[in-house]
Amino acid sequence: MLSVDSTAERMAADAFKHRQELEAQLQKEQEAEKALQMAASGDAKARAESEAALAKSKEAQTHLRQQIEESQKQLKQQEEKDKPPPPQVVPIRRRGPNAWMRT
Repeated sequence: MLSVDSTAERMAADAFKHRQELEAQLQKEQEAEKALQMAASGDAKARAESEAALAKSKEAQTHLRQQIEESQKQLKQQEEKDKPPPPQVVPIRRRGPNAWMRT
């Protein structure tokens, strides 16, 4: 019986050791999961901040494009206003084949 008891004790000791190893591994996995959750939380916050900054940037770009468009319209209007009138054709009575002349 001594061998059965020692075998059982050895098996119990091995099982206890294996259980301790599994519990240590479980603890490491839980710590890693917690770290990942914290990182994901931080990533989510950073992502939200980045998305807000991107939206702000797009809004600013839209505003600037509108300002550029308005400025181009104003410049075109000013150029049209400042443009000299086209030369006028004034009839001049002359003798000969050229009865019309530009001034």
